Amino acid sequence: VPTNDARILNGGTGYQTDAGMCGDYDSVIGMNKENSINRFLKKKSTKHFPSTGDATLCGVIVDCDIETGLAKNIGPYELSIEGYYKDMQNLVSYREGASFLFSVDDESWEDKVTQGKGTSYGMEFFVQKKAGKTNGWIGYTLSWSYRQFDEINGGKRYFFTYDRRHDISVVMNHELTDRINFSAAWVYGTGRAVTLPEFSYIAGLPEELSWWNYRQLTVERATDRNSYRYSPYHRLDLSLSFRKEHKNYERWWTISAYNAYNNLNPFFMETTQDRGGNPQLREYGLFPIIPSIAYRIKF
Repeated sequence: VPTNDARILNGGTGYQTDAGMCGDYDSVIGMNKENSINRFLKKKSTKHFPSTGDATLCGVIVDCDIETGLAKNIGPYELSIEGYYKDMQNLVSYREGASFLFSVDDESWEDKVTQGKGTSYGMEFFVQKKAGKTNGWIGYTLSWSYRQFDEINGGKRYFFTYDRRHDISVVMNHELTDRINFSAAWVYGTGRAVTLPEFSYIAGLPEELSWWNYRQLTVERATDRNSYRYSPYHRLDLSLSFRKEHKNYERWWTISAYNAYNNLNPFFMETTQDRGGNPQLREYGLFPIIPSIAYRIKF
């Protein structure tokens, strides 16, 4: 475990007692823990061999002055890379065309759902600087998520609604002075998968719905399940905090901006027509830039 004593000595030398172990933390100093415990208890065991779990790389970042070579800043950091794979069975989803508004027969809700399977897999990358006047982290996930039902999408595998190919988060905190702190966070994500109609036609209603005034209904023919994507989601949040110590408490003023560059991220999408009658896709967004001011007291 890294020691929490990173500092710069009087002569300009960066110092930390222990930067931490590189390897699998679910182990005994990198070795297989079950075998190590058996050796300690003098039970049947073999020679020490490395653990094969997720690896963690620990170390120290030292910022040096280019001219003097002396340390200006020092702080521990963490780097991890992980992969995952998940197989899912007996998933439940609504059948294609299932509706709780119109029901010709006396169908129960069980008749309107179907079972299937799913698969998710990907890789996660994370790096973090934990100390110093400037700290923060970068996280990136590359992933795939699929669903497959015999009675949906013609039995073909399709992207799950929340399949997100790329997911990025960048967070930075900087101590401008002893009393002023600045922070920023930027997030990005691949647009959500969505099903949209390719064309529409007029169809007559069955006799059981003869009470319907128009006796006709516009039917939209959808594409393959989740074959379209919303535009990517991304935003920047900024915050500036002012701290002042009083005799019995601390007070904070915080000025912040949500979605600082006013990107109107899509909330839903529909098919419309332009002035020339040509079909087009239109996205609607929520939450533009939202500034705020907060006051906080800590006793």
